[in-house]
Parts: sequence; C-alpha cells; structure tokens
Amino acid sequence: AYFLRLRGHSCTIFESYDKLGGMMGFGIPGYRIPRDVLDHENKRIIDMGVEVKLNTRVGTDVSIEQLEKEYDAIFWGIGATSGKALPIPGAEAPNCVDGMAFLRAFNEGRLHHLSGRILVIGGGDTAMDVVAVARRLGHISHVHEKDRPENVILGHTVHDVATAARREGADVWIVYRRPISKAP
Repeated sequence: AYFLRLRGHSCTIFESYDKLGGMMGFGIPGYRIPRDVLDHENKRIIDMGVEVKLNTRVGTDVSIEQLEKEYDAIFWGIGATSGKALPIPGAEAPNCVDGMAFLRAFNEGRLHHLSGRILVIGGGDTAMDVVAVARRLGHISHVHEKDRPENVILGHTVHDVATAARREGADVWIVYRRPISKAP
C-alpha cells in the first residue's frame, strides 16, 4: 500500500483483525518490534490516503467476486498465520500447539502464564520467540483445568491477570535436530 500510494494509486487494505500490523503485531513479540513504532508506521501509511477496513475477512465478510468488481488489482498479503503440525503420532494432543498460535495468544493479551515443563521443537526465529516469551511468562504450579495454557491458546478461556502474579520462571526446553552451532 505504501509503495502504490507513492506512485499515486488508491489503495484499500482489508484486515481480519481489529488492528493493523499483521504478523508483525500478532506474531512477533513486542520486545522485538516495539508496538509504538509499528503503530507509527501504520499511521504514516494511513495518512498517505490508504483506506483501511478492519475486522473484514475476505471470503467471509466480503466476497472475492465483489472485490474483483470494485478493484482493478488485488494483492494477497495473507502472511503465515498458522504453523505446521508435527508429522508424528500425538501431535494432535490439546497441549501440543503451534508457535504461531502461542505467539498470537500472547500478543493479543489472552495468555498470561504457563504450567509445567514447556518443550519447544525447532530452532528458527518463531521457536526462539516462543522460548523467550515462555520464559518471560513464567510458570504456575497449580492451575485449574480450564486455565491450562492450551485452552487459552485455542480460545476456550482467558487467563485471569491476578493468577499471573503467582508465577515463577518457566521451565522451558528446546529440542532441535541439528547441533546448536548449526542453529539459525
């Protein structure tokens, strides 16, 4: 949208979330991309005359056919909004969640603490973000079943902030298929 506006084209952004930022805002933790900087950049683009339609999911709230009639061109910038499931037996267990869902729950303010030992499988950027967030979130040893982290990540419940005050440092482990010297 920024570069198209620089060339004089009108642009409309359709965003399924209630706020702009995409994966930079909902996937990458705020300590790596400060939200005030991201918000400033988004405002700068909007101030150029870019129209924004929040809470609008293409294919659900607006049809592709409707967009094709109203716009001369469509750019699909859908991002990597979900991770890949592990190709192993048991990967469908409720306490086995992908890194993107974990980070989204944290960045949306729904996930405040963890319980038990956390195992992160992988050595890339997303895995390291999950590890760093998990360590920052801490750990609570006695959790009601409905407050288990996977129920929050899957959207079944929301953590009570008061319970997060009882947390300790989380026990986070990383498993990676290569030696640490070969990690990205």
